[in-house]
Amino acid sequence: MKVALAGGIWKRRDPRCGVRVNSRDVQRKFGEAVNGFVDKRSLKVIFVGIIGVIVVVGAVELLHLRKKTLLNAKAVASISDPSRVPRVLVQSVKSGPIARVLDLPGSLRSYYKADMYAKASGYIEKVLVDIGDHVKAGQLLAVIEEPELKKQLAQAKASLAASDAGVTQAQAQLDQYVRGLGVAQGNLTSAQASLTLQEAIYASSKQLFQGQAISQQAFDQVTSQLTGAQAGVEVARAKVAAAEALIQSGRSALLLSKANVQVSQARMQKVQTLLAYDRITAPFDGVITMRGIDPGDFVQSASQGKSLKPLFQIVEQKTVRVFVDVPEQEVRFVHVGTPVLVTPFGYDNTHLKGSITRTADALDVATRTLRCEIDLQNPTGILRGGMYADVKIFEHRTDGVLVPQTSLITSGDDTFVMLARKGNAVKVPVRTGLSTSLMVQILSGLKVGQKIIVRGQNFVQPGGEIIPISRKAVPVATRVNPVPDFAGFAN
Repeated sequence: MKVALAGGIWKRRDPRCGVRVNSRDVQRKFGEAVNGFVDKRSLKVIFVGIIGVIVVVGAVELLHLRKKTLLNAKAVASISDPSRVPRVLVQSVKSGPIARVLDLPGSLRSYYKADMYAKASGYIEKVLVDIGDHVKAGQLLAVIEEPELKKQLAQAKASLAASDAGVTQAQAQLDQYVRGLGVAQGNLTSAQASLTLQEAIYASSKQLFQGQAISQQAFDQVTSQLTGAQAGVEVARAKVAAAEALIQSGRSALLLSKANVQVSQARMQKVQTLLAYDRITAPFDGVITMRGIDPGDFVQSASQGKSLKPLFQIVEQKTVRVFVDVPEQEVRFVHVGTPVLVTPFGYDNTHLKGSITRTADALDVATRTLRCEIDLQNPTGILRGGMYADVKIFEHRTDGVLVPQTSLITSGDDTFVMLARKGNAVKVPVRTGLSTSLMVQILSGLKVGQKIIVRGQNFVQPGGEIIPISRKAVPVATRVNPVPDFAGFAN
C-alpha cells in the first residue's frame, strides 16, 4: 500500500546548525522511507512528532531574536543617555624640532657614462673584457684588425724616407752652389785688382804717349789691356750673380724637400693615429656595463654617420648622481646646499645624508619642475645607476610647540583644539605653522604644558564635562619622521 502525504510548503532555518528545512522534501523522503512498511495510524504519529519538533525550533529562534533586539535597544539607550560623561584621551603640549620635509622620488645615474665606438672600420681581433669587469683608465679593452691601414702606414713610411733623401740631395746641391759662389766672388776680386792695375798703367802710358815718349802702338796695346780688364770684371760679376741665383734656387728646392718631408710625416702620423684607434681603451676608471662585440665581428667607423651599436659601455660609480624634480610651488625652498636624506629602493634601512649639489636654475616648461642633482659617494658600491630612491628634502627646520595632527578641529578657514581644563572641554583657536604627516607646529594659541584632547574631541561640546585619560606626550615627529642633525641646516 502506498501512502500519500499532503500538506503546505514551509521553510525554517535551524539556528543551531543553519540548515534550511523544506516541508515538501520532508514529505517526499518520509513517504519513500515508510511507504509499504507502516500503516496509516503509525504514519500519523510520526508526522505529528516531526511537526512538533519544527514548532519547538521556531519558538527557540524567536526567543533568541527577541533577546538580541532587547540588548541592542539597551545599548542604544545607554549611548544616547545625555547624563553619560564621555572619556577622552589627553596629552600635554610639548616643544621640539620640526622640519618642512618634501618627499619625492629620485633616480640614480652613474657619475660618468661613455659609449665606446670604433673610429676605424675592421674586424675584431681580440675582446679582453666583459660586463661587470672593473677597468682602469687607459686599459686595453679590444683590438681591431685593419690590414689596409697597415699597408698605408708602410707607404707613408716609404714616402717619408724618399722625402728625407730629397732633403739631403737638395742640401748637397745648395752647398755646391754656395761653393761656386765663393769661386765666382774670388774671380771677381782678381778681375777688379787686374782692372785697377790696368787703369794705373793706362794713365801712365797716356802721359808718356802725350809726351811722345812711347809709340802709338804701345799706347794702343795698353788701351786694349785696359778694355780686357774691364770686360773681365763684368764677366766675373755676371758669374757671381749666376752663382747667387743658383743658391736661391737651391734654397727653394731645399724648402720644397723639407715641405715634402712634413707632408709625408703628416700622412704617416694620420695612419698611425687611425691605427691607434684599433686599440679600444678605457677613458676612465669604471665598470663595463655593456659589451656589444665578439671576436671576428666587423665594425664600422662611427664617423660614417650611421646608427651603430656601441662596442662597450663604461660607467664610473664611485660617485653617483641622484636626480630629483622639485615641483614649482616648492622651488623657493630649495637651493644648493639644502640637506637631503636618500633611501634607495630595496634598502629600507639605508639612509644616506647629502645635500643639493647643483640645480638646473630653470624650470622644465613641460613639467614645471626644477631638476636638482645630489652627488653621493658610493664606497661600498650598493648604489647603481638606474636605481630609484626616496628623497626627503628638508626645506626648513625650526623648534616650536608641537601637537598631533589628530588633535586639530577645522571649521572653514579656522583651526581649533580642545583643551582639557578642570574636567571640561574648552575650544581654543590656534594658528598653525610647519607640519608633517603626524605633527603640526602651533604658532599661537597654545603653551607648553597645557592639556589637549588628542582623541574624542569631535564627540564633546565646548564647555562639556569630560573624563580625561592621560598618555605620555612623545613628539611623534621625532620618532616617525626624524629631523636629521645636518651640519649647516638652513633655518
